[in-house]
Amino acid sequence: MRNNMIPACPICYINNTYHDSDNFICPDCSHEWSASTQSTEIKEKKIHKDAHGNILNDGDTVYFIKNLEVKASSLLIKGGTKIKNIGLVDRNHAIDCKVDGQSMLLKSEFMKKA
Repeated sequence: MRNNMIPACPICYINNTYHDSDNFICPDCSHEWSASTQSTEIKEKKIHKDAHGNILNDGDTVYFIKNLEVKASSLLIKGGTKIKNIGLVDRNHAIDCKVDGQSMLLKSEFMKKA
């Protein structure tokens, strides 16, 4: 079981970090940060907006505004495809969702809030 006191890496967001003396270390991206500053940092929650500037929230329903080809796949997602119950993450690809049964991270700039 993972210790809840060890945070995910603030760079790659992977929960594979470990504690080494006064630092946390991420073996995946080699990022190192001080354990003492982690508890005092206050992270601002990023505001995610769709293609029209509407604010998105966890659990919203969105539509694709145009056809998208999924990289490294032959999958084409057609414009107008509805995605229910999205999750938001603080990354470049902000929307965590399932499309046709496949989990994906998508950019909010290709979405329209329902």
